[in-house]
Amino acid sequence: MQRRRWLGIALGVALLVGCASASESRPPAEQAAPARAALQPASAQPAPQPAAAQAVPPAPESLDFAYTSLGVTQAYLWLAQEVGYFGEEGLAVELHYVPGTSAAVQALLGRNVQLVTGLGAASVSAALGGADTVILATTTDHFTNILMSDPDLAPTAESVRGHTVAVTRFGASSDFVARYWLRRLGLEPGTDAPIIQVGGNPEMAAALVSGAAQIASVADLFALELQQQGYRELGDINGPGIDTVNNGLIASASYVAESRDVVRRFLRAALRGLDRFMNDEALATQVMARYSQVTDPEILAQAWQAHTTKYLKRIPYTTSSAVQMTLDELALTDERARTAKPEAFYDNQLVRELDDAGFFKQ
Repeated sequence: MQRRRWLGIALGVALLVGCASASESRPPAEQAAPARAALQPASAQPAPQPAAAQAVPPAPESLDFAYTSLGVTQAYLWLAQEVGYFGEEGLAVELHYVPGTSAAVQALLGRNVQLVTGLGAASVSAALGGADTVILATTTDHFTNILMSDPDLAPTAESVRGHTVAVTRFGASSDFVARYWLRRLGLEPGTDAPIIQVGGNPEMAAALVSGAAQIASVADLFALELQQQGYRELGDINGPGIDTVNNGLIASASYVAESRDVVRRFLRAALRGLDRFMNDEALATQVMARYSQVTDPEILAQAWQAHTTKYLKRIPYTTSSAVQMTLDELALTDERARTAKPEAFYDNQLVRELDDAGFFKQ
């Protein structure tokens, strides 16, 4: 990232600062997924008699899917779309970029999309409020956001107090990580350190450049860019002993019940994308560059290495300990989380079906 790149984005950050509403948006034109497959034209030949009729492949099932970050946690899904794995499963999938999982979950509940990938806490929080959201798979069980700051700040309560922290959206992974980190410093999020939402990872980086914020909770791909520009890593909570649903596949239980086979096929195609991502660095970094617009080969290679060796789960079971960690954090502000059982918020059945069928061995 060149510093001037963020200066252009920074001009619009002030318009977003303090905005409490989460809005849905489509990806930029250069990131947009391919259009739905068109139906093949009917043959010009006379129609055969019914007895000799040839089987016509069924039309692909249409499905709208929301990804919630331009970070590497989403890249296996971009890859699955780019190489045609969804189409091979008989699905016509449209990808929608919706910054922040909390906003994407609202789109899910409004039936604007059928599946979402993002922070498990957003699904758990919605379910605590009565929604039928459920986590179907966990592909990243460690935090990948890093707190970046002006170089003169130190990772202490005294240094951080009073400085503004930028996140994508309230309830998103960047927000969850920022609040978790501030509490570990002994600070009260929002009181001792103001938190503003600015829209996305590029916008958080721009907030640092413009001075709208002094700290940003960015995905590791963008943290690497900021380090090149002289910003410092202020906090990283990816250490051992932290088990969470940093990125999972989320749906409504009612949709899964109605369209179980569609969801199964989507999951199978997505996880083929994950396997390809982990084993094809050249293709993986090409797809990462296209969607994230980060083009530095060294940064892309470092991010790919980190995710394939530390973050991505080859068999994406969700664990009760990961959901319990989320409940423990939510319990600080939501009494309903204190007595909730983690097993109520996830369903491993589809992953187990694939596992039992030998899918992951293949």
